[in-house]
Amino acid sequence: MSNRFNLFDTESFYDKHASDYEKKRASKGMLFNDYIEAPAVFEEIRSFKRAPRKVLDIGCGVGYYSRNLSYASDEVVALDISSKMIEIARKNCKDNIDDAQFKKISFAHSSFESYHAPSEKYFELVLATFMLSYFDNLDVFFGKVKNVIADNGKLITSMLHPFRLFSTKEEDGYRMHSSYFKSGYYESDFLNKDDTLRLKKWTLSDIANVASKNGFLIENLIEPQPILDIPDMLKEEAKFYYNYPSVLIITLRRK
Repeated sequence: MSNRFNLFDTESFYDKHASDYEKKRASKGMLFNDYIEAPAVFEEIRSFKRAPRKVLDIGCGVGYYSRNLSYASDEVVALDISSKMIEIARKNCKDNIDDAQFKKISFAHSSFESYHAPSEKYFELVLATFMLSYFDNLDVFFGKVKNVIADNGKLITSMLHPFRLFSTKEEDGYRMHSSYFKSGYYESDFLNKDDTLRLKKWTLSDIANVASKNGFLIENLIEPQPILDIPDMLKEEAKFYYNYPSVLIITLRRK
C-alpha cells in the first residue's frame, strides 16, 4: 500500500459511504463529531466579538456547520470533495432551515486545493473541522487558507488529538504504539471497519510551525470533553473521553 494518500481516494471513499455517514449523524449522532467537537466549535464561535459575515466550510459533509452558521452570517460556502456529500448537505439544509437562510448558502463540489474563492482575502471565518489529517502537506493547506481569508480573519480547524493518533485506547488510558515524533499515516475506520481511509498524523509542532510560517497566530487550543447530554447508547463509550483527550481544536488568526 502506498505511504501517501490522494484526493481521488478521499473523494471515492466519501461518495461510497456518504449515505451511511448521513444516517449515523441523523440517528444517534457520532460521539466525536456531535458530542465532543461541534459543541466546542460553536462555543468558540460564540466567543467572537461579532459573528463572521462570510464563512467557508471546508469538508462540509452533511452540512451541519453550514446550516447553523447561516443564521448569523451573510454568506456561507459549503465545500466538499464528494459530490454525494454535497447532495446530502444541500438536502439537509433545504429541509431544516427557512428559504431566507438557505439562500445564504452556496454549495461547491471541489477539493480545497482546486477551489477558487470569489476574491482574495474574502472570508472572515474558514472552518476546517477534522481536516488537518486530510492534507499531506500543511504548507498547501495553510498557504491556501492565507489566500482566501481576510486580514484578522479566523481559522478554526481540528483533528483527532495527537495522543489518540499515536496510541491505542486501553481500559486504563492510552498506550503509545509508535514514536510521537515519527511522521506517518494511520488507517481511519470511523465509518466502516472493513474499509479504511488513510490519513496523515501531525504533531503540535508541525502544525504550529507551518501555521506561523504562513502568517497565522494561534489564539486558542481546545481539548474538549464530551458534553453531558448525549444519547444513552453513546454514554458508555463517552466515559473514557471524559478523562482522556480525543479531539484537538485550534483557532488561528491571520496576521
